[in-house]
Amino acid sequence: MVAWDHGLSPLHLAILNGHLDVIELLVAEYGADILLPVKLVNPRTSDAKAAIMTLVLALSLPSERAKSVIKLLLKLGT
Repeated sequence: MVAWDHGLSPLHLAILNGHLDVIELLVAEYGADILLPVKLVNPRTSDAKAAIMTLVLALSLPSERAKSVIKLLLKLGT
């Protein structure tokens, strides 16, 4: 489920906060889609103008934490 106001799913929020256990839980137990991007929409039309992939979200974290999240996302995606 994606929040209507920001277009972020619980998985996106877990990635942005570097919560490895929550990421694993959301994917394994609740079927969260690791390929679902954050869609940036035009506020007037709600047409998508861009997207941010989940791996890119992880890059907002400090380097070592980003590496851990990216490794987990890649592992879960295979």
